[in-house]
Amino acid sequence: MKRCIVVFFLVLLWTISSVYANETGKKFSIGVLGGAQTYYGDIDEQQYKTFGKLALTYWFSDYFAMGLEGGTGFLKAKESELMQFKTNYYNGSLLMKFKLFPKNVTNFYLAGGGEYLSIDPKRLDNDPLPQLEDDSDFNKSQISVVGGGGMAFFLSERISLDLEALYHYVPSDYLDGLKEGSKADDYITAGIGLSIYLGKPKDTDGDGIPDKRDGDPEHPEDLDGFQDFDGIPDPDNDGDGVVDINDKCPGTDATIAAGTNTKEDIEGFQDEDGCPDPDNDGDGILDADDKCPGTDASITAGTNTKEDMDGFQDEDGCPDPDNDGDGIPDADDKCPNEPETVNKFEDEDGCPDENVGVKKGEAMVLEGVTFASGSANLTPNSMTILDKVVTNLKENPSVEVEIRGYTDNTGSYKGNVKISQMRADAVRSYLIQQGISFSRIKTMGFGPENPIAPNNTKEGRAKNRRIEFFRLK
Repeated sequence: MKRCIVVFFLVLLWTISSVYANETGKKFSIGVLGGAQTYYGDIDEQQYKTFGKLALTYWFSDYFAMGLEGGTGFLKAKESELMQFKTNYYNGSLLMKFKLFPKNVTNFYLAGGGEYLSIDPKRLDNDPLPQLEDDSDFNKSQISVVGGGGMAFFLSERISLDLEALYHYVPSDYLDGLKEGSKADDYITAGIGLSIYLGKPKDTDGDGIPDKRDGDPEHPEDLDGFQDFDGIPDPDNDGDGVVDINDKCPGTDATIAAGTNTKEDIEGFQDEDGCPDPDNDGDGILDADDKCPGTDASITAGTNTKEDMDGFQDEDGCPDPDNDGDGIPDADDKCPNEPETVNKFEDEDGCPDENVGVKKGEAMVLEGVTFASGSANLTPNSMTILDKVVTNLKENPSVEVEIRGYTDNTGSYKGNVKISQMRADAVRSYLIQQGISFSRIKTMGFGPENPIAPNNTKEGRAKNRRIEFFRLK
């Protein structure tokens, strides 16, 4: 049972010390300590007696201190009527202390120094020791050497419970009154006490957090509501790369507790303000799902990226000024989701026309039928327009046409004739693939012949690069 109590007491002390162990940055301490002591010398039957002392200690650093101590006690031993003594003493010592693990949860230290002793050895019955009466060398003032160690358990920031054991070596051999004995006179003290620490804890950076609890004692805590108790300044609380002094959403303990994201999302939109922008252009579609989220560059260029919410692909986040891609803006397009049939018949209304209004012997430019640069490969938009032609030809099975290809006058004449023929053939092939009989379609490449606009302007040359349908029958 006693062993269990001792173990419990030690565990309790260890736990308490772990709470306050890092609060030892005080300069001065005043302590009292008492306990048991025993003598080691020429008389074997030594006894355990009490002692007490007062200590004033100054810590020069976390590792080193010096202390002045003064106390009293008495030693006693009896082996026979001749071999007996008791010695009352007063002592004063100058001790140096060295902490072994200043950052550890328990303050262990080594101690050593010198001690002044004032001794008065007598017999147990208080009579003088006969061997000292005629000894002219005897002096009540003695010098000893002290060494040992101890540990301090902090019960609070300013109070510690101290355990200490010291060995006192007295070279004069007068402690027991037997100068001619075979053994030197030494004694051991072991005690328990309390110390009170004075002054404020060391705070190098002046942030109010003692160095012992300060994760960065050289730099003050910034006290911005984010991990302010660790002593470490946090120049970028949320770690988004935008320093807090420039960050409008720096992050705090409160935002973390609430689960609020404050990290800048770094996607080219107001990235310097430090705040995440889940919907840059404010169109109601989150950037993660928005194909046109908006950036600083698009704002500078005056580009509208807000979804127009017109019932056409509204989930992609991109505005669609021309839903059907027929070149007529939706604001002017009577059929915004159906491409205009470009056939010189009400081409400006944006609606497809069921019949191609071309009479026999007349030609019609197929606006919008284009090719990849320098090739005879139809663009996807061209196929949309040709699909309308396919529908019309199927509705009018007696119609036969000649597909005529034209170019501008850039390049060689022979090359232009060749590419115009290839493009006319490409249109014919597409119509045949869609089910129109090859016998109804002829082709001819005219190159730069028959221009419908001047070739000395960019716009004119664009008009001359064209495909015409000429109705044969």
